Amino acid sequence: MAQESISVKNVKIIQEALAVYRGDNEGLCPIHLLALKGDYLDDIPVNYTNGVPSNAVKEGTEVEDIFDGTGGWLYINDIANKSACDVIPNTKGRNK
Repeated sequence: MAQESISVKNVKIIQEALAVYRGDNEGLCPIHLLALKGDYLDDIPVNYTNGVPSNAVKEGTEVEDIFDGTGGWLYINDIANKSACDVIPNTKGRNK
């Protein structure tokens, strides 16, 4: 339960870093989530939701295309709309 609580906080940390990045870059999202490392995040936080810690990132434009429930994060980045992006846990219990 504690690990799941940490994961909920970590997704908010990443979303806040995305918001700051967008504020610094005319509302545009980073092409890759790893672009947040350095100026916006020390490292990508860990997702514990599957019981196994992972900060792996899968990237794509549609959840359905990249979701596999293996842990870590999904970074949804709509290349056609450079101001639309989000990060969500890549967890088994998630509804696609």
